[in-house]
Amino acid sequence: NRSSCASLVGELVGGLFSTHVPRLMIHDPAARKAYMGDDVTTFYDALPEVYETRLRDLDFDTFVIIDTHWHSTLDFIINTHERLQGVYTSDEIPWMINEYAYDYPGDPDLAAGIAAECKAAHVWAEASAHRGLPIHYGTLNIMHYYNPGPDKKRVLPISVCDTAEVEANLAFGAALARAVAAPAIAGCCSLRRAGCRTASGRWRSSASAPAPTPATSTARTCATGTSGSWPGGGRATTPASSRMPTPSARSARPRAGSRTT
Repeated sequence: NRSSCASLVGELVGGLFSTHVPRLMIHDPAARKAYMGDDVTTFYDALPEVYETRLRDLDFDTFVIIDTHWHSTLDFIINTHERLQGVYTSDEIPWMINEYAYDYPGDPDLAAGIAAECKAAHVWAEASAHRGLPIHYGTLNIMHYYNPGPDKKRVLPISVCDTAEVEANLAFGAALARAVAAPAIAGCCSLRRAGCRTASGRWRSSASAPAPTPATSTARTCATGTSGSWPGGGRATTPASSRMPTPSARSARPRAGSRTT
């Protein structure tokens, strides 16, 4: 009931910059030692510690993940699936990550809100619920550690647009924050309680909390970024002629048929 949800607002309650290295998914201690010798990474202890000390008791509903292993060229792509479910094998290192079954609730309401805010700000972003839209290990690896157990938080993966300049990335981040906080987004949600929203908090209503007011009724979200590097340890740069225009230069978007990659 949108009228009864009108006073709900959202909140970003945490931010995390995390590794997503493939070796995180080597679960057998003997296999870890065989691969890394005496220099086994400490990530196997560090990521569970982050969950135990920072995430487990944090009141939120959805993880918004900026997945740096999900590369897009023309737009930021926002996964709007109601459920993220499947079996994943890495096309990069299938011998390390293979036949990994995953199942997480998605957050299509928030995803649609982010896309709408981007459109209003002339930021090139597309919401996608197409069948076969892939989930990458930049999302799956960290969710294995940060979103365990049967009562899983919602997961909303977003791509990194390789041609986006700094200004476009900042504009996208601002649109994301507005979407989380917008009462209109909270008002159109079905008030999924009990651990069902984004990774920063629950949608609250008068049925589960004191009489709501814009100051106290919050839907919390946790934004998570994943890190990655090129094999040589450096970063790639994009030629200026092929970079995404800044938001102010993108108000007149070319027709889909006229775009080239």
